[in-house]
Amino acid sequence: MLRPLGSSIASGVSAPRSAPAPRAPAASSPQSEAGDSAQLSSLSMAPASTERRVPGAGRKAGLALALTLAAAMLPGLASAATTAVDEATENALIGGRNVPGRLVEIGQGAPRGGTVVTVHGINGSPLDVQKLSDRAHERGAHVFTFAYDDRHRSQSANAEDLADELGGWMRQHPGQLITIQAHSMGGRISVAALSELQARGQLTSPVQLDLVAPPLGGFASGNWAGLAPGFLGSVIGGLRPGEDMGTRSSFQKALETTTLPSHVQTRIFVGDQDEIVDSTMPGFTRTAESLRAPVVHFPHATHDSAIDDYAALPPQAWNLSDRR
Repeated sequence: MLRPLGSSIASGVSAPRSAPAPRAPAASSPQSEAGDSAQLSSLSMAPASTERRVPGAGRKAGLALALTLAAAMLPGLASAATTAVDEATENALIGGRNVPGRLVEIGQGAPRGGTVVTVHGINGSPLDVQKLSDRAHERGAHVFTFAYDDRHRSQSANAEDLADELGGWMRQHPGQLITIQAHSMGGRISVAALSELQARGQLTSPVQLDLVAPPLGGFASGNWAGLAPGFLGSVIGGLRPGEDMGTRSSFQKALETTTLPSHVQTRIFVGDQDEIVDSTMPGFTRTAESLRAPVVHFPHATHDSAIDDYAALPPQAWNLSDRR
């Protein structure tokens, strides 16, 4: 059953926490997946964010969320599509600025249908990756999305939160495959979260990590964010996550040296018309090589439409069920 506002997803996954202590991402390297499909292999492979916002919420958003989740539990509706979570709903779920993010169950799956977690990017909401959530659900997966503050919380802290949530899921589902589909900055957070789990000795389940249009090389403009006084991060949206986006940031340096174990398989998908992500940047290349991840090119995709191209891949390319 989908759980209402205020409860934690999936039995045993941690409930909202009071205050995290950000930890530096640890180093952690999957192998590319061989034998995806003719469509996937025909795409160009090479070695080696900005979305939109919806204004805030309060009681109305909380009521809307409760009604949405309640509707999803009615017979016959739960299988139609995943529950839509816009930014107002997301804000109501996490309950404030710079507070821990959490996994939210948005679609129940079929037996042995696998589990998918979607992660959106900066200036966005789970609605931006709704197509991924819906497609995974259509294919029988149990779907969660990561609700988090992408404007006033650092990438390091958000990665800690995601690691906490994934670790809880892995403890409750030992040995089961989980697929993470992350767009834009969500990809950076997902890599750092898995690295953190590995450092804790808690990366115990097989993982398929698919990064769609991830800015793995960072941005030189982000280096200026690190010069701003700390208190401005609570006032200026994007400053805290922007600092971790800098090409000279400690977060970026850790990302470029991250290796993950063999039971984590990573793939990277980029659009050749993407004006935000440059997959030829040295930092991008170093990160992809460190992760031992193939880079799949969608020739006509932009930063946002890469989601559509990825969602259109055939079912066998998604690896939703454990084939090991």
